[in-house]
Formats: sequence, C-alpha cells, structure tokens
Amino acid sequence: MQRVYSLTLLFHYFVTLLTGCSDLYELLIRKADVSYMIVMIISLMFIYVQFGYYAVPADIVASEISDLSNSIYMSEWYKNSVGVQKQVLFMMVRSQRRQYLMGAGMIEINIYAYGSVIEIIRAEKCSIALFFITDS
Repeated sequence: MQRVYSLTLLFHYFVTLLTGCSDLYELLIRKADVSYMIVMIISLMFIYVQFGYYAVPADIVASEISDLSNSIYMSEWYKNSVGVQKQVLFMMVRSQRRQYLMGAGMIEINIYAYGSVIEIIRAEKCSIALFFITDS
C-alpha cells in the first residue's frame, strides 16, 4: 500500500501547501468584493478537507496496524504448540514496529502532518514568502 500511494500522498501534501498559501495570500492582499472573499474562503476550506481525506484514513490505518500487536498479545497464544508460538511471536514483534504511510519516503502522512499543513498555511511566513516570490 505504501508503494502505491507514496507519490500521491506527497503530491497532495505539497499541492495543499502551495494552493493554500497562494489562496490565503490572495485573500489577504487583494482588495476584492465580499462575494470573491467568500469564494476564496470556501476554496481554502475545501483544500483543508481534501488533504484531510488523505491524512485521516492514513492515520487510522497506522493505528489499526499498531493495535494488531496488542490483539495478538491479549489472545491466549502461549497455550498453542511451540511452532505456533514462534510464528505468533514473530507476528507480534513485526507488528510492534511503527507503521505509517509516507509521501515518497520524505513526509509522514497522518493527523500531525495535517495539523502542520494548516499551521504553515496560517502562518505569516507563508504570506511573506509568497510576497517576495511575486514581488521579484
């Protein structure tokens, strides 16, 4: 699953940052009528929601994988034969490693990444950076 969604997750992470920053910059800098401002606010909300549709399920999948180790441990695995115990022990050790979806191996996609995107878009640094990019 990581291999299939890796580039898609990275793409949406950066597209959310770029479009969110540019929309917020345009909303704050451009002198426009109220209807245009409402359209821009709705656009920002949909940008947040779109990335949330990727980040929240990725976080749920990661937590379900980590719950697998606890479920196996709570079962009565130790009452089985030694061969089964070894296999179950291997499964428990393997499932204890933290599993998460990454955007091309660079960015962990989860609830924290979603929050960081919102913070970066809201930050004044985003508007200042876009101001210097468009000014030169």
